Amino acid sequence: MADQAAIRDNEKRAGPPLSSYGRAQVERGKLLLQMHKNMRNTYHPLHNPNGIVNIGVAENTLMHEELREYFEQKFRLLPEDFTYGDGITGTTRLTNALSTFLNSYFGPHLPVSPDHLIMGTGLLPMMSHVTRAVAGRGEGILLAAPYYPGFDDSLAIENDIIPVGISVPPSEMNTMAELAYLENGLLESKSKGVVIRAVIVCNPHNPLGLRYSRNVLIGYARLCEQYNLHLICDEVYALSVFPSRDVPQPQPFVSALSLDLQALGVNPSRVHILYGMSKDFNADGFRAGVFISQSNLLLLRSLTVAAMFMSVASPTDILWSTLLTDKTYLAAFFGRNQAKLREAYEYMTQWLTFHGLPYIPSCAGHFLMVDMRPVLSNCDRYASILSVGHEATMREKETALYNLLLAHKVTVVPGAVMHTAEGGWFRFTFSLRREFTDVALSRFEQVLGWRSWKENPLTASTEGTNG
Repeated sequence: MADQAAIRDNEKRAGPPLSSYGRAQVERGKLLLQMHKNMRNTYHPLHNPNGIVNIGVAENTLMHEELREYFEQKFRLLPEDFTYGDGITGTTRLTNALSTFLNSYFGPHLPVSPDHLIMGTGLLPMMSHVTRAVAGRGEGILLAAPYYPGFDDSLAIENDIIPVGISVPPSEMNTMAELAYLENGLLESKSKGVVIRAVIVCNPHNPLGLRYSRNVLIGYARLCEQYNLHLICDEVYALSVFPSRDVPQPQPFVSALSLDLQALGVNPSRVHILYGMSKDFNADGFRAGVFISQSNLLLLRSLTVAAMFMSVASPTDILWSTLLTDKTYLAAFFGRNQAKLREAYEYMTQWLTFHGLPYIPSCAGHFLMVDMRPVLSNCDRYASILSVGHEATMREKETALYNLLLAHKVTVVPGAVMHTAEGGWFRFTFSLRREFTDVALSRFEQVLGWRSWKENPLTASTEGTNG
């Protein structure tokens, strides 16, 4: 009786109860609050030199100073910018600018009209609303793994949609074999009673940094046609493709908008595209995304309701539309951005090569996948540093290395978060300002007891120094 009274007393002090949804998010909220705490402790060379350097989050900071100067010069408010605007799905100013931009850079088979667009506050909420409109609770959406973990949040947190990740060996990504893996996963899910409603393809790919060929995209579209699924194409890194010593001549980006779907025997109403301001435009904090569907009026009408809850704010609307319509500056900006991505990529891969760390070459996006298994397998040298036993699994060692690095104020993304099939992989972001990258890599070396790359010629031996 005393125990029951204590429980009732605790419940009373806690206040009114949460809903089932609210209770379900408490544990997830604890994890996000830790992320929030880490973000509040971000490294700054002057204001917070002992803060955390994050080379895991997919941000491109290489053009921030140039963009800041440009936007400060161009920002002009009009009286209507203080109102709710002239449309629910996006202002005339921004949707006109975006449709013109898409027609110029994405090579659509049919011209993109402003009526094909639904604007929103970034791709995470946009993906959440789109997937809710095409799949129900307990139903699944198929993805090739590894994949961007934000898709888990977009599908599951509010919608209870199941992300069905199908492991594909990196060497078979962007081949027809990838589609065979997906089809087998689709049939296996069906046998387990999970109904698949859609497929998501991230092109260029996060985290592998590859861009899909036209033939494989066609294969995706035909797979969805065969099984009557929606195909959702996340193309947020479309114009962040770059050459390097690893990939001297990457194939150009191919948008799903460029496919002649009817000629391919695919119903155009099943293919949809997501794009945004965050990646190609170096502007994650502006919170602007767009959904594009050229042939599905019902889905567009459904998302018009969702658009009321994710309207793009006037300042972001002004700045993005200004940049999109400045054709001369825009073309030059993309050229400089791609050149800086190449330089930053080659800088980090030189460091990886110097320390004998294998990686998967990237030609798009802001990141690459690094294989830390040679280090984590060296128990004699690193087990004590990682505080793990020799019997620990590779996934456990991966987690231990992540925690050790975080304790020393540097963050990368462990492979488990990206749904890699094997432990020991990490996603490294290379698209940060040089002074931030240098601090992160130096801390990495200090944690593992490696000699400093900066104290050796950049042309040093590539045989590796991590022993």
